[in-house]
Amino acid sequence: MQAQIQSITYNEFLPSIGVVLEAYTSSGYNSSINPSVSNEFTLLVAFASGSQMSDSWLQLNETGVEIESGNLDLRQGFWTQQPLTDAGGIEPTIRGAVATVQREMDVEINPSLRNLMSGAAWGGWMDDCAMDIQRGRDRGLPDYNSLRSSLGLEPITNWSNLTSDIEMQQVLAIVYNNVSELDAYIGVLVEPRLNGSIYGETQQVLALDQFSRLRDGDRMWYRNDADLVSLYDEIDTIRLSDIILRNSRIESIQCDVFFAERGASGTQCQLENVDSVVEPVTETTSSSPIIQSMIGVFLVIVLLGVAAMVVRRQEAKHFGKKIDLEEE
Repeated sequence: MQAQIQSITYNEFLPSIGVVLEAYTSSGYNSSINPSVSNEFTLLVAFASGSQMSDSWLQLNETGVEIESGNLDLRQGFWTQQPLTDAGGIEPTIRGAVATVQREMDVEINPSLRNLMSGAAWGGWMDDCAMDIQRGRDRGLPDYNSLRSSLGLEPITNWSNLTSDIEMQQVLAIVYNNVSELDAYIGVLVEPRLNGSIYGETQQVLALDQFSRLRDGDRMWYRNDADLVSLYDEIDTIRLSDIILRNSRIESIQCDVFFAERGASGTQCQLENVDSVVEPVTETTSSSPIIQSMIGVFLVIVLLGVAAMVVRRQEAKHFGKKIDLEEE
């Protein structure tokens, strides 16, 4: 299973979000590389993915039609598995996830994450964005400019260097006395996305570094396992759609689940020896070059869990275009 997670993450998931690493070398494991997950990556890349979460989860039946109980509001899905049970299992959620284009990674944080996340685990109301900003301060993250300098990137000298959005420049100028005070968490969400990537320049550098070290500094990487040599080709070509088909009651799905598809024409992959008939839906089939949110987020969580095990073995308030300045 570990080999499958590694292969899907690096061969399918990362390329789909614009993170393309250098090819794995034949020299294999490098003991001089520290694979531990950096503070910067955790707070500015992994946690920042919360901005991509939609306000509701699409729930679809086997014909691609919304289930009778309707979509699941984000606030209803926290801290409980009851909605999944009521929907008859995880399948409606997976079908909805692979048909949904994710939100952009930016400062337009979902209101539910800022105002409605509550439950016994938190003891009441919380603001996820404000918490992420405070996490950076508590854990000693440098300011945005200092972070960029440490990564070999050019610091900004004024707000127009960061964003061409005039209104956003004005908001930032009100909240911060100068650019040198900018929280790194806000900076990486405001900066423009790179072509073909869900990340801005700073996040892209952090992601490339982290995922390279996780792979190259892992003596348990599947390509280093002599016992798996005969399975390399099979592991290299496995896709998340294969895992979904083998381990759920879903019988037909698009082969690349990291790109949203809606409609019968998108369900090219099926279980072997199963004739699956998928009725077309009224919506126009859509395809997006942007990874859909839920599947990607689920995989990142799994990956970070595996990364934590590897390390043990070897020894970020929302700044949208409209803010309450009085609260600031």
